[in-house]
Amino acid sequence: MTTAKEIIKKYKIKTELEKSFSDLLNSNSCGDLNINNKEISINTDNINYNKTTLNFHLFKTPILEKNNEIGYYALEYDSKFQLIDNYFVIN
Repeated sequence: MTTAKEIIKKYKIKTELEKSFSDLLNSNSCGDLNINNKEISINTDNINYNKTTLNFHLFKTPILEKNNEIGYYALEYDSKFQLIDNYFVIN
C-alpha cells in the first residue's frame, strides 16, 4: 500500500500547494480573502493527507501569520489525481 509521504512526493503536492497558494494570493485582494494583509504563508512541511469517501484525495496545510496558525489551505484531487478544487479557510 502506498503511504501518504509517497503520494505527496510522486504527485509533487508540496510544489503544487506552494504554487497554488501563491497564485491565489496574487490574484485576490485582502478583502476577497478575508485577511488583514498578505504577510501569510503555508507550512508545506506539515501536509495532512485524507482520502475522502468518494476516493478523492485531500491535502491540507496550515496557513500561518507570524508563526500563528490562522487557518488552512487545501487541494483536492479526484481518483486520477486531477485537481478538482482548492480551499482557503481562515479560522
